[in-house]
Amino acid sequence: MGGILLAVQNSLPGGIIYVFTDADAKDIGLYSFVRAEAWKKRVTIHFGLTGTCSRRRVRRGLQSGTVDPLYIQLALETGGQVFSGPRDDVGNILANIDTQIQDNFVTLGRYRVDLPAAIPLPVDDTLTSIMFSISSFDGIISAVQIRRPDGVVVNTDTDPGVSKVQLGNNVVVTIQGPGAGVWNIDIGGTGASTILAQGNSQININFFQFMQTVLGRYEEMLIEIPGGNPISDGEFATALARVEGPVASGEFGLADIAGNVINSLIEMGDSSLGGPGDSVLIIEIPDSPFSIFVEGITASGHAFQRLAIPVYTPQVTKVSFNQLSLPDVFPPGSEVMIEFIVENFGIDTITVDLTVMDTLAYIASYNQTQAEVPPGGSASISVVLIFPDSCFEDVNRITATASLVGEFIGNSDIIDIIVCETPPPTSTPTLAPTKSQSKSGKKAKSGT
Repeated sequence: MGGILLAVQNSLPGGIIYVFTDADAKDIGLYSFVRAEAWKKRVTIHFGLTGTCSRRRVRRGLQSGTVDPLYIQLALETGGQVFSGPRDDVGNILANIDTQIQDNFVTLGRYRVDLPAAIPLPVDDTLTSIMFSISSFDGIISAVQIRRPDGVVVNTDTDPGVSKVQLGNNVVVTIQGPGAGVWNIDIGGTGASTILAQGNSQININFFQFMQTVLGRYEEMLIEIPGGNPISDGEFATALARVEGPVASGEFGLADIAGNVINSLIEMGDSSLGGPGDSVLIIEIPDSPFSIFVEGITASGHAFQRLAIPVYTPQVTKVSFNQLSLPDVFPPGSEVMIEFIVENFGIDTITVDLTVMDTLAYIASYNQTQAEVPPGGSASISVVLIFPDSCFEDVNRITATASLVGEFIGNSDIIDIIVCETPPPTSTPTLAPTKSQSKSGKKAKSGT
């Protein structure tokens, strides 16, 4: 996990990371930090697996012949996939990389289903290409058939503009210049599978983030909710969304991990809280994992749909930085303490694992690694940072995570602070001359 975290930290926002490995995950305690950083930067993580580590599997109690569940979960939460196959074929995963690294690469739909499966997909006129990526991490893909809107089956061997690559039990089909209409994907086989439908288009969900309304100096304003995952507290959540491209109309909705629509209420909020082109959404949070999608009509009159990348898992825990604990400056040679707050919005007492790390390794300690939090209560994480005399001014990213004991999904908060900043010099105030001082500024002698 350490290598993945380093890759995410150095990735550009909206980047795509491919992890190639023949071993199961180690440093599993870093999982929450990888997910938090990936969500912060909207990074997608894919895995190309060519083997497993038997000794590590025994220590973690994993069954032989299965994919590490941490890889499956991290790919799911960041909108990626898990591919597995022979080492000699691993390069096939990158055969369609040109399509994916373009600025207008978008996601139409994501489906985690048991095979066999049949999926209809609306393809609009703005799509210059579409890519169907099918991955089965514990089953068998026996057949993939794609039908155009007119019912004609795509021939992946002879049709112009069509390519197909395969890595073990994974299939990727790319089609250039697809026609608008409803396409159908039929997949034969057994076991669990993930299907990604993506392509290149001007229409995309450019931004989506859960927010909270706060009272500013003059008016209400929206700020990001720490950690990304919404709070499961029975209340409606506020989110900010932005759709770009030639769209005539569109409506937002929620989908489960299988791609089915969730019947949760979504209303439009006060648009004045957002910027130009922003939609303020009031969302009824479901009890299960979900993604955000938008569907509607393009400017040319064709149906479209787009999916936001993250999969959100509602949480009862919230982690937030206590702004009151932030000192004015973190100078060289100093020792300071800051604080994060973990809140429980559930109806039961919970025990959570607490972890904190920073990019520049100035954290010396924090007061607790596990806490019991009653309903409606909170716990404090006091973090001590020590800065050596020789440190230089830099930005230190601090991440605090909280997850239920035995689970990897939780919530987090990330802050960026300037450290090792030399405080401004304090000047000695100059006093105005008094009547007992001479015009030269020297003290006058006493008359006695």
